[in-house]
Amino acid sequence: MMKNKDTITVIVRSFIPPQEPVEGYELGRPFKIEMPGGITLEGLAQRILAKNINQLGIMAVNGEVAKGSLVLSPGDKIDLYAFLDGG
Repeated sequence: MMKNKDTITVIVRSFIPPQEPVEGYELGRPFKIEMPGGITLEGLAQRILAKNINQLGIMAVNGEVAKGSLVLSPGDKIDLYAFLDGG
């Protein structure tokens, strides 16, 4: 991936499969991805999960639960968790 000042690299670990193939994606394993600078957590989740976004339950950045409106920074570690089933 070519890096420029308008992009950031973050590390994502997702427990939800993406709708379309994502380079480096493996369920539950961290991978690096380049995103536009200024992207929010919600924007990243939308880009990766697309129509599978309805499976998204919890989002965390650097180990802390975060709101979708959070603007991501270079090197952030993002975790995307599915809704929990059970009762």
